[in-house]
Amino acid sequence: MKLRLLTGSLVSALTLVGITACSDDGSTGTVSSEGTVVGTIAGFGSVILDNGIEYNTDNIASCDVDDTDVGGVCEDSLSVGMNVSMQLDSSGAVSSIHYDDELEGLTENVTGTDGSFSFEVFGISVTTVSPGTQWHGFNTNPPLSSELDGAFVEVSGEWQGAGLVASYVEKQSDTTSEVEGSVGTVSGAAFPLTLKNGSAITVDASSANLIPQAGDYVEVEGSYDTNTAILSATRIELEDADDFDEDG
Repeated sequence: MKLRLLTGSLVSALTLVGITACSDDGSTGTVSSEGTVVGTIAGFGSVILDNGIEYNTDNIASCDVDDTDVGGVCEDSLSVGMNVSMQLDSSGAVSSIHYDDELEGLTENVTGTDGSFSFEVFGISVTTVSPGTQWHGFNTNPPLSSELDGAFVEVSGEWQGAGLVASYVEKQSDTTSEVEGSVGTVSGAAFPLTLKNGSAITVDASSANLIPQAGDYVEVEGSYDTNTAILSATRIELEDADDFDEDG
């Protein structure tokens, strides 16, 4: 399998065909050492970078999509617009692919039209662009603002300042909210969860499978009350700190 990726500022880059890659030392050219490429899937065919590097993913050892190992059906489990990280081995070949959405939750305060929208999830500003943002599960593509407003969505994209520029938005059939972040001071079963944009939401873990420790990177699923701004967790999963740092 081969993927075509986009990286960089999604506001401008989503309209481009090429991508930019980075290695651990920030250099360009032929990648010959271990590192991570983070970008947005623009198509299935070849990973063609704007520096001419091509990444073949035929022999990947691990393909993690939403915390599920989908090795063998990796391409079928990914979609154009998803923001992924690819780990490179010492030869520069792709050894693993990781995808997890940035936010899952209820949309509020939708403005805009024709695929260029602004809305909030957990009070976080999300922006979509047209052309560019990929839409899935809606009645129309792009959706009408009336269908987007109040929908539960999965959002993938790139953090820019306090907001998220969405490259992929999928309407969800269930009403479970999900978000990743860093755990603050735990008081009883409650703690602040700091998200990748630096904002924080309050989590009540009294009904969850575990109560994390301060400093843990976690993924939290549960029910979010827009009136109290509290996420009542039903499942908490410890995440890799490197994934937390790289995906944004």
